[in-house]
Amino acid sequence: MFSLGLPFYSMGIWESYIIDEVPNGEIKMTNKYSPINLWFGIIQAFTVLGLFINKQNNNAVEALIIFVGFYVFIYFENKSTLRLENHIRILVMLTIIANNLIGHLFNAYSANFFDKALHIFGTFSFTLFAFSVLNKLFNPIFKSKWFMFIVILVLGVSIGTIYEIIEFVQDSLFSTNNQTGLKDTNWDLVADITGAFLAAVYIMLYKKNHQMLW
Repeated sequence: MFSLGLPFYSMGIWESYIIDEVPNGEIKMTNKYSPINLWFGIIQAFTVLGLFINKQNNNAVEALIIFVGFYVFIYFENKSTLRLENHIRILVMLTIIANNLIGHLFNAYSANFFDKALHIFGTFSFTLFAFSVLNKLFNPIFKSKWFMFIVILVLGVSIGTIYEIIEFVQDSLFSTNNQTGLKDTNWDLVADITGAFLAAVYIMLYKKNHQMLW
């Protein structure tokens, strides 16, 4: 048997499912320890600690909620038949790290370019994540590839819009400064639409070449 990963001991939420190729050419998902999950946990833990030390309490709580939420997903993933592709897992992790560690702790959000770039990348990543989960849970049948494209695009735009609402709620309740004005919010939405569009294109191309994973 050829494996794309090395066998490790199972450790609950640190488990991950990677692809194995057996001699007859079949593809199967194997439950193995994932150092990716472990390193993500370490980085997030130090990020939360650093935010609290810097007295960025609101950002620290946000990072902690995201941290716990993601591992709750991993826990239920390991207890169910749901299997998230590892490349999507990594993209989501990179988005979270960029937001919490680079954006908040290292103050990269002071640069407008970083904010817009992360809106594009984040919407792209979470659209892939949401579509993959929904597709595996409900296995929808799309009558045409263009209808599927529109569904993915709307899903991504919805995710971006929800994030903008969350930023508005944070600013209203905690006197943060996530949204600096109408122009900033509109450009954020443009970036979100761009990320959703790229996700739709990617999924269409990925689905065409990786039918067994979708």
